[in-house]
Amino acid sequence: MLRELARVGGGPDRDSQYPSQAIAIYLLANRRLIDCAIEAWANTPERELRELQGKTRELDVAATRHSFVAIATSSLFKAHETLVNPLPAFFQITDDNVHMLDRVVRFANHIIDTQEMSVAWHPVRELLGLPELPVDQAREQALAIAPSHLWRTDTPTET
Repeated sequence: MLRELARVGGGPDRDSQYPSQAIAIYLLANRRLIDCAIEAWANTPERELRELQGKTRELDVAATRHSFVAIATSSLFKAHETLVNPLPAFFQITDDNVHMLDRVVRFANHIIDTQEMSVAWHPVRELLGLPELPVDQAREQALAIAPSHLWRTDTPTET
């Protein structure tokens, strides 16, 4: 789901064809799916994440620790702030931010059945191809979400 988005990235050093606002809209439009993935990953013991990573080459060892959640979800916070903050340039979403989130989502693909989940604006080219981004609608949705609900800080750390 996020692989294509991670390739387009955002931020001041990226092609202006893929603005941070578009990435923010995509992430928030798929928030329920992303939340489900994060929850499945967070509810899996670290020992099981390490075992799964050892068996699956595409999974990154960094995402086998629950403390990775703050890094992985920084793009969700930046997406929220990009849409609601009067100075969105301070919250540019980079391809690296999206890649960190994708590391957790990839684990979820192996933990839960994601086949029946629908992804909004997939492929992401559908969103980027619009004559005008639905920024106002996305801003309203973002304002309805408290920033503290965009990432988990209560995930237990296992040794």
